[in-house]
Amino acid sequence: LVALLTGRYRQSKRMVTEFLDEVLGVPMSLGAVSRCEARVSAALQAPYAEAQASARAAPWANVDETSWCEDKRGAWLWVMATSLVTVLMVHRSRSKAAAKALLGEHFAGIAITDRYGSYLWLDVQRRQVCWSHLDRDFQAMVDRGGGSGAVGRALLAVSARMFKWWAWVERGRRDRAWLKSKLPELQRATRTALAAGVAGDDATTAGVCAEMLKVFPAFWTFVTVDGVEPTNNLAERSLRIGD
Repeated sequence: LVALLTGRYRQSKRMVTEFLDEVLGVPMSLGAVSRCEARVSAALQAPYAEAQASARAAPWANVDETSWCEDKRGAWLWVMATSLVTVLMVHRSRSKAAAKALLGEHFAGIAITDRYGSYLWLDVQRRQVCWSHLDRDFQAMVDRGGGSGAVGRALLAVSARMFKWWAWVERGRRDRAWLKSKLPELQRATRTALAAGVAGDDATTAGVCAEMLKVFPAFWTFVTVDGVEPTNNLAERSLRIGD
């Protein structure tokens, strides 16, 4: 119960001692709370390792990270969510080393991620870049105005078309084979807009578009690989306390 309150429900140790005393009539010191947490952590080591091994062997995994506080210090909460298990990991950094600690050095599945640099070590053919994150980048281009705005609007138009067609596939109105037949059209429009961004006069947009072109194949993995989706929403939901 102590570990559930401090871990899953994120209550402070002091709040837990007050709850135990006032509700259950069980007085407990702060040190005893820490010892309870340590006992549960030790008991969970084996099942955690089993869950992590399962996730690393999965054909695809949604991966994400968010800022975290551990022992009153800054850290990152990482997640690896698959169809069977979800694995969380607290790490002091948001680095490539942290990503490898979660996924393993030789992850052979498809990693569904955002464009953050910690994932660049992954084979671009084994990635799916999240289109929800891409949409935020496209909107940022629009917000810069001028030529950047035109590039952003063109990319948002492609994204809207893609999401409409993907919804058709999810609802059974179309199948992946049909979506695959539309892939060249989507790729041409996206590449044309990105090239315009690189050639434009906004340095920030040019840099972002150049980075996107480097991982361009990872925009489209969901079209051909069953189970892979165009967004990383599963991972993001797993990082939200209460979801």
